[in-house]
Amino acid sequence: MAKEGEERARQIDDQPPLRTLTVYSDESGKTENFLIVGSVWFLRGEDVNNVSNALKEWRERTDFKDELHFTKITDRNVDHYLKVIDILDKFAATISFRAITIERRGHSDIPRVIDDLLLHLLVRGIRHEHESGRAPLPRSLSIFKDAEEEVRDRLSVANLELDLKNVAKAQFNNELHVSLVHAIDSRSLVPIQLADLFIGSLNRRLNVAQNGTHAKDRFASAFLGLFAGDGEQQQYDQGGDMTVIDKF
Repeated sequence: MAKEGEERARQIDDQPPLRTLTVYSDESGKTENFLIVGSVWFLRGEDVNNVSNALKEWRERTDFKDELHFTKITDRNVDHYLKVIDILDKFAATISFRAITIERRGHSDIPRVIDDLLLHLLVRGIRHEHESGRAPLPRSLSIFKDAEEEVRDRLSVANLELDLKNVAKAQFNNELHVSLVHAIDSRSLVPIQLADLFIGSLNRRLNVAQNGTHAKDRFASAFLGLFAGDGEQQQYDQGGDMTVIDKF
């Protein structure tokens, strides 16, 4: 038995490391007509650092030090934010932006609904990336969500990790390995700031009356036009009254 255990351990050690799938998420619309959970997906582990480094170099060149946050977009800084879109476009082959929305009306436990939306978004996104061949399983999964309330976050993270492990077994033949689920302050991670820009743009389109000339409208139009498509380019995966918005 000891030799069998040693052999299994040796076989595990001899396996090549799994490719990674890393997702950063944020949410919006808690007091609006539509709840939204948005996310940025990195299909290659190295692109997390590549994108962060590209933005860091841009900051150093332009001396732009502000945290990237949709609510901070103004006429004075919108050109800086539009440059972020150009930088992200260079990585379009290996990053995705995904969102899922649902009407807020009729739901009493909003935090729980947001947790459920995130789970649906992750499962659908993983399945699509696998079936499309962009990020086939087996793969290791890491999830980072924007921190809200410490006590609530601990329960939310624990439930999400358990749900994903059950999904990995039931739907993905144990080829999805949930390595990390973590809530973290957006100031600590550039990718969560990017998720905020995406979800802020969607919120602007779904929940805010637009005049088309405001700086936030200009940014939202440019961002969604590239990463969420318009018209026939926009892909909707309709499930009940939920909508997953993807652009590949």
